[in-house]
Amino acid sequence: MTRKRIGSLLTLVVASAMLLATFGCQGTHQHEEDACKAACKAACKAGDKAGCDAAGLCKTGFVTEVEDDRLWVLRPGEEKSEKHITMVGAGPGGMTIKALDKATALEYIATKPGFAAEVDEEGRIWIYLRNEAREKPEKHITRVGAGPMGTTLKALDRKTLDAYMAMGG
Repeated sequence: MTRKRIGSLLTLVVASAMLLATFGCQGTHQHEEDACKAACKAACKAGDKAGCDAAGLCKTGFVTEVEDDRLWVLRPGEEKSEKHITMVGAGPGGMTIKALDKATALEYIATKPGFAAEVDEEGRIWIYLRNEAREKPEKHITRVGAGPMGTTLKALDRKTLDAYMAMGG
């Protein structure tokens, strides 16, 4: 390959990484989340601070963007709005989180690798294995105040909740 072509390819890769970092990270599967993190790290190497900051903040099912040292957390297809909630110090490393609603912010905070989180109508967080069906049976396990910001956690069984809690964070 010629030097010019290599330079063009490198420019394309860096530009793609910067676009991904600018518009946020989203994914529905682990390999997409890994690709997102790789693109954010590439943006970091290229000198893009927002991409660098977002490198460790990608979570499946969410779009993230760092703006003024605050983390915007959105669902795919959502856009930032002046009407939003702010959770000071609730994010990774004590970062402030901004989201369109509290449920989205709590679900982002509660989501861990291999697990998904869903806020119910009472504000409690249901924890599921990543590929598990999202059902809320009458018989389940509950841990009052064990979730982020003192929320109640629920799961289909003790094994799932114990594994989730063992991950820390």
